Amino acid sequence: MRVTQMSELCLRLRERWVSRGIPVNAGASAETIARLEERLGVCLPEALKVYLRVVNGMAPTGWDGDMMSFWGDQKILDEFSSRSSKDPYVFVPIADYSIDAWAWVMPINGGRVSDAVHTFGPPLAQCRSSLSEFIESYLAGENLEPVILEAGVVTWR
Repeated sequence: MRVTQMSELCLRLRERWVSRGIPVNAGASAETIARLEERLGVCLPEALKVYLRVVNGMAPTGWDGDMMSFWGDQKILDEFSSRSSKDPYVFVPIADYSIDAWAWVMPINGGRVSDAVHTFGPPLAQCRSSLSEFIESYLAGENLEPVILEAGVVTWR
């Protein structure tokens, strides 16, 4: 998806939240995003950078009607800062359900953050092939919660 298309998608996301009274963060600056990459030691995919610039998640008290909260740069950074170097993250969290009952994340591989969105509850399982597809599914009202069929096997509603 091109940057302009991702920007338009993120604007739709922001408009949805605002119209429903969900508090939204101010967009992150390019400098803030660069500092986030430096602090996390990763290269963020362009789609995630656009999301952070345009939407930057819900405010800390923000939840939608399904108890889903999308994260902004500060919440991502706070989550990483709370981890020790002995227990590093292997993904970047971008949203959670019911105060971290499970999270939607983007895996880190070799210092690069994947564009695919996974759920972590555990286990870690792919939910959508890209952040744009994840946001489109959310806006369409698709159920994004994982269903555990048996130990370690996850599918999507």
